[in-house]
Amino acid sequence: MEIDPPSPISSTSFNNGDIENKESNNVGAPFLEPFESRLFNFVYFVFLLPTISVTVRRFHDTGKPGWFILLPFTVIGLVPYHYWTCFLKGDSSKNAYGENPLNSISENPDNLEN
Repeated sequence: MEIDPPSPISSTSFNNGDIENKESNNVGAPFLEPFESRLFNFVYFVFLLPTISVTVRRFHDTGKPGWFILLPFTVIGLVPYHYWTCFLKGDSSKNAYGENPLNSISENPDNLEN
């Protein structure tokens, strides 16, 4: 008993059945091929949780709740999301999420010398 290997995706609906059309997932975009690798998927998921964590901490620095990380899922939320994470300076004093970590460094500059 012989078992045949799986065949590539074949489609005969667009060519009336006279020529078998064998397609891969990225026919028109060979530059997307690296993004389909297992290594890319592994690295992506390894960095996903730390990226979310740093972004939530950045929102806390500006006095905003961490739930604001969901703003990019709305189209209108992209502009304030990028403004708050990239351009807005953090609160200079204590806010609802704790003390500003930069204040402790500026009060005691000996912390920088190790």
